[in-house]
Amino acid sequence: AAAPGADKETTPRDFTETVCWLPALVLANGEAEIAFDLADAVTRYQVTIVSHSLDGRLGANTMEIAARLPSGVEPKSPQE
Repeated sequence: AAAPGADKETTPRDFTETVCWLPALVLANGEAEIAFDLADAVTRYQVTIVSHSLDGRLGANTMEIAARLPSGVEPKSPQE
């Protein structure tokens, strides 16, 4: 049950740890752009890419990305 006053639209619900898995991505020219949604957790993800070429050469790279929630500022005047 949600806490009293909790907004259903802003309450995080998805805490998936593996947000993208492409075990067999074939690249025509050796480059790709991949889009995926992140989980609702404000955290960092380790991205690991492992690859091989048709002639058996191997490659690997690891990087980190950060997931952040959108934030905003709403000015308020002091009330007298």
